[in-house]
Amino acid sequence: MWIWLDRGIIETDSVNVDYLPAKKDGVLGIALMNEDRQALTTTITLGEKIPNAQSVNTTATLFDADGNQSTVEVVNGKFTVTIPYRGIMSVVIEG
Repeated sequence: MWIWLDRGIIETDSVNVDYLPAKKDGVLGIALMNEDRQALTTTITLGEKIPNAQSVNTTATLFDADGNQSTVEVVNGKFTVTIPYRGIMSVVIEG
């Protein structure tokens, strides 16, 4: 994947979430980091740089810092994740 440094890729509802997006061949990967002093639940909204962002409905794959996988539903271009205290989580959205 290639790092994708641009505004308008995602929006988060917390100023305590930092992110680093990357893309390749129709796949979006986002590393999400929690700068808060406690676990943080946040809603991520796909931004204007994502084609048809508000109509994206899919299952994304989440990876925690230990490499464990889970899934999250992306509905109308939005999904909610809980990032551990001072932790990192990654999400991969295909298509």
